[in-house]
Amino acid sequence: MLYPYFAGKTGFEAPLSMPQWIALGQAMKAVHATALPCALAERVPQEDYSPLWRDAVKAFHGRVQQQRFDDPTAASFAALWLAKRDEIRRFVERAAQLARVLQARGVTPVICHADLHGNNVLVGAGDALAIVDWDAPILAPKERDLMFIGGGVGGIWNADQESDWFYQGYGQAEIDLVALAYYRYERIVEDIAEFSERIFGMQGGVEERRRGLRLIEQFASNNVVDIADRTYQRLLDSALGPSLP
Repeated sequence: MLYPYFAGKTGFEAPLSMPQWIALGQAMKAVHATALPCALAERVPQEDYSPLWRDAVKAFHGRVQQQRFDDPTAASFAALWLAKRDEIRRFVERAAQLARVLQARGVTPVICHADLHGNNVLVGAGDALAIVDWDAPILAPKERDLMFIGGGVGGIWNADQESDWFYQGYGQAEIDLVALAYYRYERIVEDIAEFSERIFGMQGGVEERRRGLRLIEQFASNNVVDIADRTYQRLLDSALGPSLP
């Protein structure tokens, strides 16, 4: 894909200003409100709540408990996995539970960016902003994108003030807690699966594979695991909670 050159940094490298958060909200509202021509909409993938990543994590779960690893990085990752195995099992089970609810409900989809984390939002001088990496759009509930706002992916975008600024631009929105919790857990599951494929599959260089050990950071306070669990608790505390299977 080809973009005009943008002089700036990623959202991981520099925080968004208040005007940039508002502009991001306005941009995503416009994206979600876009009505695609039928011929184009037919070519865009539609959310099917695939168990692909959940199945991959379950397969690795069995492998980690049965296999010994000579490679130091793989052995360290397996030890981390075993220390967090109950939590990892919980992520998979809750993502599967929420996927079943969403499949049965039939949510009206909108066009989504699908990977709206800090590395795909560029910040420049004078409150300039650009959203990049549009290679995987999907028709899905709007929470597919909104899960990143306040979601803590990469250890950032986890402050209430930032979310408030975003929704100043996005406008009033009814948030589906089932979808929000699902996507936050599913993102964690996907990350674990991708880390596992890289480390256990001996893919990439040593340093690249060792970066997968940063999985432990996801369990820190106000990071993705903590935020996903709090989102799920909000769901349980809501009127929707008692209806969960």
